[in-house]
Amino acid sequence: MIKHTKAGKIIFWLGFLLFMFGASPITGMVEYSPITPNKWAAISFLALGLAMIFLSNFHRKRR
Repeated sequence: MIKHTKAGKIIFWLGFLLFMFGASPITGMVEYSPITPNKWAAISFLALGLAMIFLSNFHRKRR
């Protein structure tokens, strides 16, 4: 994370947060969450979080 820009860090942590919101209902850590009321919302948060984590790698500082 040292080589990433500030925008890249923000995108990564937002993606990580979305990934956690998506993973917790699927793994059974929480029974019900108002953020992810059903499995389809959890799967979409999971996919969106992974995409944001992947895209954060393209925001690197120039040499």
